[in-house]
Amino acid sequence: MSAADSSRHSWRRRRRPVWADRYPFDQARASFFLHGAGDGPLPPGPPLLAYGANASPEALERKLPGARVAALAARLRGWAVVHSAHVSPYGAVPATLVRDPGAEADVHVLLVEEGRARLDATEPNYRRVWLHDAELEVDGLGCLHGAEAYVSRHGPLVIDGGHVALGSLPQTDLRAVLG
Repeated sequence: MSAADSSRHSWRRRRRPVWADRYPFDQARASFFLHGAGDGPLPPGPPLLAYGANASPEALERKLPGARVAALAARLRGWAVVHSAHVSPYGAVPATLVRDPGAEADVHVLLVEEGRARLDATEPNYRRVWLHDAELEVDGLGCLHGAEAYVSRHGPLVIDGGHVALGSLPQTDLRAVLG
């Protein structure tokens, strides 16, 4: 993908898929497994937070067809899930994380076998970073004190001096704010 394709206004030049307005799609509330990831040992690799589209079985299947993925339900403390200050290449205003000591959020922790590079390629507007101070209570794993996460390169969307909680405004309104 070229820089022009992921630019702030490139979504205007292309027809936006109808499903973009459903972001963050149908996020699972419980743990879920793709392609046998729940049979036998869990996929190896560092834990990766999923809190927007990556917490949706539908989106993960589209991004990682055929990959073994365990998405374990988790509770994240000290971070809030908010909208990012950009429009994705497909026309949705996606999510990011911001540090917020009093916040708690329902997220998923992904364990992905042989799909990390493919998942990275679907996240042109994000950096994958290690959150050393993340406090997570993870279904089946217990307490974790760190995980990788995709964090927006554009920062959080701010309206009237505050962050915009994920799902608190319709996508059409969010795109209008970003112009």
